[in-house]
Amino acid sequence: MVRDIRNIEAALGTGEEKFMSRGEILNREVLGKSLVARRRIEPGEKITPDMVAVKGPALGISPQCYDDLIGRTAERIIEEDEPFLERDLGHVITLDAEHTLPMDWGFTVRFIDYEMMMAYKPHMLEFHFTDKDLDEEYPGGDLPVQLVVHAPEFWDRTLVDLCSLDEDQRRDSVALMQKAIDLTRRMAPHFVGTPKVIVHPGAMSLDHPIEDTRALYDNLRRSVQELDYEGVELLLENLPPHPWYFGGQWLTNAFMDAYEIRDFIESMGLNMCFDTSHNKLYCNWAHVDFYEQVRVLLPYIRHLHLADGAGLDGEGLQIGEGLIDWVKFFRTLGDYRGTMIPEIWRGHQRQGEGYLIAMQRLSEAYFQAHA
Repeated sequence: MVRDIRNIEAALGTGEEKFMSRGEILNREVLGKSLVARRRIEPGEKITPDMVAVKGPALGISPQCYDDLIGRTAERIIEEDEPFLERDLGHVITLDAEHTLPMDWGFTVRFIDYEMMMAYKPHMLEFHFTDKDLDEEYPGGDLPVQLVVHAPEFWDRTLVDLCSLDEDQRRDSVALMQKAIDLTRRMAPHFVGTPKVIVHPGAMSLDHPIEDTRALYDNLRRSVQELDYEGVELLLENLPPHPWYFGGQWLTNAFMDAYEIRDFIESMGLNMCFDTSHNKLYCNWAHVDFYEQVRVLLPYIRHLHLADGAGLDGEGLQIGEGLIDWVKFFRTLGDYRGTMIPEIWRGHQRQGEGYLIAMQRLSEAYFQAHA
């Protein structure tokens, strides 16, 4: 009987709002289904039942939208097995340039998709590099936008850790970050202004916390001093308390708290990239005020990663689907006019649909905050 009561209690839950984790979202995508084209469909063709199939993964619209799709006229080329998207139902997500928040906004991109995102006329692009990208060269021409580069967070199955107490890992991390900086310098002539390079400091452990945080910061200081970042602006990014890497959940031991971060970057003459989702998760874990953390770090913020957050590991959530009060956030941010991206997890899918939704919601919150 006691067991049954406990099972019922678990089934009823705590009454608190439940947020889907990244793993749950990914499982829903991998195991789910979507509507896809049975054959190539040309613009102007009327979509009929024989043109539509149901297949996994769930990268397009749900099979529940079948009746809404049938009878519509295709407005784009849809290849065989390509998922139907919301735009194929007439739901077009656009950016209204006159009502977009007044910052130098842009998107996360890779070498393979930056041209697609340029269609939305961003002010900047943030290239997210893997270690393999560092052996490539920028494939494009001159662009009238600012350049931001996010350095790799790992190579093979080793985390980048500029704070590491393992000297080999620390040195290898420095070498990888230097390659990212060097590639950024080669890309810079094709873009506007001084490029920014965002680096994760590291300071993570898998099985147990690291008590000697002073040693971590000393190693971070040494690592930064070993980097040649002339010609770029080096920005260290604040970290979440329990990130997921390589299928496991890690512990972050430094570079989360605003006061610690402020003291370090001030002593080094550096600035930072502020990730709202990372800091919100830290605040939930440490039971400190998110908006106070923003106020402390505001003088040093040169780039923003904007995403919602919930719990201890609900990272990269869509704007408005976590616990951040975005109107209050923008009031706290004041007249910040630097660079920013909506860093929504898997926001690049469906031609950047998640990013566009985020930009709409962020803009609404911004103008409400400054009304």
